[in-house]
Amino acid sequence: MAEVTLEGVWKIYEGDVEAVRDVSIAIPDGAFCVLVGPSGCGKSTTLRMIAGLEEITRGAVSIGGRVVNDVAPKDRDIAMVFQNYALYPHMSVEKNLSFALRLRGIKKDEISRRVGHAAEMLGLTELLHRRPGALSGGQRQRVALGRAMVREPAAFLFDEPLSNLDAKLRGSTRSELKALHRRLGATTVYVTHDQEEAMSLGDMIVVMAGGVVQQTGTPLDVFDRPANRFVAGFIGTPPMNFIRGSLARADDGRSWIFTERHGAATLRVPADEATEPASDAVLGVRPQAVHEIKDDNEHRACAESGRLLTVRVHMVEPLGEQMDVHATIGPDTPAVFRVPHHAGLDQSKPIDLAVDTPRLRLFEPGEFGASLSAAAQGSALTGAGQEL
Repeated sequence: MAEVTLEGVWKIYEGDVEAVRDVSIAIPDGAFCVLVGPSGCGKSTTLRMIAGLEEITRGAVSIGGRVVNDVAPKDRDIAMVFQNYALYPHMSVEKNLSFALRLRGIKKDEISRRVGHAAEMLGLTELLHRRPGALSGGQRQRVALGRAMVREPAAFLFDEPLSNLDAKLRGSTRSELKALHRRLGATTVYVTHDQEEAMSLGDMIVVMAGGVVQQTGTPLDVFDRPANRFVAGFIGTPPMNFIRGSLARADDGRSWIFTERHGAATLRVPADEATEPASDAVLGVRPQAVHEIKDDNEHRACAESGRLLTVRVHMVEPLGEQMDVHATIGPDTPAVFRVPHHAGLDQSKPIDLAVDTPRLRLFEPGEFGASLSAAAQGSALTGAGQEL
């Protein structure tokens, strides 16, 4: 297996359309790296440049220490799995798995060994005689994976391979992919727009927007210490809530006081979450970072410690043991909070929530407003916080 490195990579199409802008990523040998972002963010274009299916405008792509800008796709020692599987419908599973090996002139005994090994790992042994039309979506996906496996490449590239599967099958196939990676230890680059998929699969996540890398890190790094407001809102389900307001130093000198712009809420934020007072700042509150206040004593304690948030409820979505509460903070700030489910929530009047203040995050204004946390800024790559 091999390290995959991108250094200052650009992709500019005709008409000066910048699809990818100055992307630099170092993917260690054996890592499972997920490129994640909304449609049009440049993640698939980046993957295709690694594969050699898109020409690089500027910069360099290296696989295993070798610059491959001018190397043909077939000579890059990579295997790619596409969204549509790209199986040969007239061939059996066994023929699909062995086709590329037969083209390369590999000996029959070696082909049998590789095909048998891949089929056993993927649960395809009993299906080798079937054609793709007689397989389920999940089985066809496993055949596409097996076809990549038998090549024993330096790196695997996946372009949204699960997007055509239903929700249940996506979950089970995702688990199979993760287990397969653990067994093979293969360097893997995986593209998806599904942030839940990215969080569950990757040990390294690269968040992209507008062709720019916004942040890289482990799933926990990106979730807990988002580099900017875009990353904070994109990673996490439901998305992080954002409240506009001002920031002032508390009397104790160890924390900050955030005041919602209409005075609807005042919360105390740990001091390491900001560097200086600000008349215009954005507070980020994870939906899971609150719970409903149960009694007067807790209400009094929360009010005194700057942990009290009052909201007006508009709708409740039951989710089994939990429920999503859709509410408004102040006159016009929408928010969603995920709390334990109970049938007695009174939606006719405001409710009081206790906030887990260490989980609050502060940002500069704007869609790509940078985090005011030094720890989060340190985890970002080039482009984080950049207004696009």
